[in-house]
Amino acid sequence: MGILCGNIANCKTTVEFSEFFHGGSSFNPGYQHNIYINHIDTFVFRYNFSHDAIAEGHELKSRATYNFILYNRIANEQSTDSRTIDLPNGGTTVIVGNIIEQGPNSANSNLLGYGLEGLSNPAPHKIWICNNTFINKKSTGSFIHTQSGTDTLFVKNNILSGAKTGGLFLGSAAVVDSSNNLVSNNIADFGFVDAAKYNYQLISNSIAKDAGIEVNKSVNGYDLQPKWMYKDTCSAEIRNKYNKIDIGAFEFFAPTDNKELANPTFIIYPNPTADWVHLELKNAEFKQVKIYSLSGEFLQTFFTSDFSIAPFQNGVYFLLIQTEQHSFCTKIMKF
Repeated sequence: MGILCGNIANCKTTVEFSEFFHGGSSFNPGYQHNIYINHIDTFVFRYNFSHDAIAEGHELKSRATYNFILYNRIANEQSTDSRTIDLPNGGTTVIVGNIIEQGPNSANSNLLGYGLEGLSNPAPHKIWICNNTFINKKSTGSFIHTQSGTDTLFVKNNILSGAKTGGLFLGSAAVVDSSNNLVSNNIADFGFVDAAKYNYQLISNSIAKDAGIEVNKSVNGYDLQPKWMYKDTCSAEIRNKYNKIDIGAFEFFAPTDNKELANPTFIIYPNPTADWVHLELKNAEFKQVKIYSLSGEFLQTFFTSDFSIAPFQNGVYFLLIQTEQHSFCTKIMKF
């Protein structure tokens, strides 16, 4: 098991930029999961890669009252796992911008379970699921299973790809708000770059392109409209919207035929830093740098390649470096 968290009242646990795999042992039943969070107040899981739990364990299991699962790759590719995400006691949950995959050897054909051991967490029992890419590579399965009595199931802008012999949504929530989801048994229908190699970014004629709906809503400060996209391995990049928002975890971007896009490189130093940052670009013309918090909050724009982050609190930030034709993202640490 990668992380096992006990019962701790008023506890917030954040896990980010981390990889977990092969959690579990058939010789130690009960320790099968990559991540197992017990009864705490808040669990934030973002920019991670959790995959291939063994001994029929889950890639992610949480009993927290509040769960915020954002911009991760959570996948069973080849191992004999169980459910990909298991939230057995309900509560308030936001799931945005994830790749959630079930492989052909999974012992549990359901990808996402909510409240299935009883809605024992403090009410309300509401789950918001937006702009995720669900992949089922088993010949059987179901996608989202909620406990009957769930207050709200909100499902928008998701790709639900693969067999749904057990049903698409199981359970009977009091309120179901679902639209602009793409559903097909055939993974090839969606226009992924290379599903066989786990690349679920979109090609130019994907049916998910420009097919989404704006979701201008937040839950406990976490936006339902994605600001980021997961980037291998255990990172993220800015999600720029070019026309209408695309459905799924990725936004399509078509590079133009420009030499700048061939191989732009950059150097950021010093990193970590307490004050000034210097940026050097090669094969590109500098335009601006934007700085964001890890939660995706925009903080400031700099229009010179030398800039100071002294006013910011100590911690890790995202820098969005923009040229005339391209954008790319990196992290910087302030101390």
